[in-house]
Order: sequence, then C-alpha cells, then structure tokens
Amino acid sequence: MNACYVARRGRARQQQENYTIEQYYKVDLFYAAIDSQLQELNNRFSEQAIELLILSTTLEPRKEYESFRIDDICKLVNKFYPHDFPDHEKLQLKMQLQHYEYNVV
Repeated sequence: MNACYVARRGRARQQQENYTIEQYYKVDLFYAAIDSQLQELNNRFSEQAIELLILSTTLEPRKEYESFRIDDICKLVNKFYPHDFPDHEKLQLKMQLQHYEYNVV
C-alpha cells in the first residue's frame, strides 16, 4: 500500500509525486463514494423537505439552546404551518420567543 500510485488516465506530468496507493484508496475513492451518495440523497428529497428539516433543527431539545434561533422558528411557522396559527398569534410568537430567549437561554 506504500507503493507509488500511477494513474492510468490523464497526463503523467499532472500526477503528484509521493502519492501512494493507500492515499488513493483513502482519499480519492472515499470522495467519489461520498459524492455519489450525496447526489442520490439530493435527488431523493425536494428542496422544500430539506428546508423543513433544516428549520426544524432549531427545535432539537438535545442541543439545548445552542440551536435556538428565533428567525428560523418564525420562518417555520410562516412557511410550513400558516393555517395552524392565526395572524395575531404569529405576531405574538416572535415577542414570546424573544422573552423566552432572554429568560431561559
């Protein structure tokens, strides 16, 4: 595994010196596998579902108050749950969250 890796494609001048077979398997193939998995996940979920997951991380109780973001909670309510909250509750929500952040966090 410590032998020098020789690329079978491309130009020999562009190849790095001291690039071992071990580095090739640990780095290049690992990145290729991660990229293909990432592309598959990106194709499987819509942008709206990903945004919902990202915004809902602010409600994660295990992270305690590190992930508490008032703007994300308000965006979550306005974008994904507009019919669940009356307009006056939406207006009060931001103020209540600011009080919560001041008193608890």
